Amino acid sequence: MDKSYLNKTVWLFDIHGGWNYILNKTKTYTVVKVIPQKEVEHDWCDHLIVRDDCGVEQEIRDFACIVIPDNTIKDAVSRISRYLSDNRNYGEIVNCIDNGRAIQIEVTWGDWKHDHGYLDSLMCYIGYRKVGENTTEENGSDCYSSIHSFIKEN
Repeated sequence: MDKSYLNKTVWLFDIHGGWNYILNKTKTYTVVKVIPQKEVEHDWCDHLIVRDDCGVEQEIRDFACIVIPDNTIKDAVSRISRYLSDNRNYGEIVNCIDNGRAIQIEVTWGDWKHDHGYLDSLMCYIGYRKVGENTTEENGSDCYSSIHSFIKEN
């Protein structure tokens, strides 16, 4: 069981039919319990119990939320690194300018969708715009290595 979500503050995705998910950043929740997949009937993922500011709890699938960056971490590299790892993306920051105003993150032999695409989405959620990607290694498969470049939007 993965308890790394426990006590984290998260945003939830609003589900708009089928697989159309939109991140709702207007309300935050705290993860108060993790239910391992083996205890969830007829599902393939862990479930989380999240609580809003009014104390209302609901059960969600673990992929239906994004862990919010910890703004008590003042150093941009540490804050963004933690944000990425909290959300199970393991890109490595290779360059950071002006305390995170511009940042480059390397993904080594990652899947195009689950690693590279997910990194781009995670950075977008916290106000970064992708301005480039430089492929460093490839072999013709769905996995490759590259450095993603981002700029913080105002």
